[in-house]
Amino acid sequence: MVRAYEHGSAKTEPWPDASTVAFGLTVPAPLGGFLVLDAVRSTGGTAVAVTDSELLAAQRQVARAEGTWVCPEGAACFAGVAQLRQSGWLAGSDEVVVLSTGAGLKYPETMPGAGA
Repeated sequence: MVRAYEHGSAKTEPWPDASTVAFGLTVPAPLGGFLVLDAVRSTGGTAVAVTDSELLAAQRQVARAEGTWVCPEGAACFAGVAQLRQSGWLAGSDEVVVLSTGAGLKYPETMPGAGA
């Protein structure tokens, strides 16, 4: 998604050997990618990519700050918000809602000390 967005493409291209600890984000060829790209552009949005290390760090930070263990997919959203704030795309005063519908309990390997 991010590569297509950055290149101004109208559709996504398959990502060979896609792999991430956020299993739910491992979609090498999204069927509706063109719809997502259109929605992001038509609403003035943007797209950012985060690394596994960034999303795992965000997962731990959310656990410390909020007392909840979010799934890696949700943590990717928190890491993305941090990137957008750092870049200035989001102002510090902007309110952001991050929906995280999965629990970290489904990913015990992401718990510090469990080999993550």
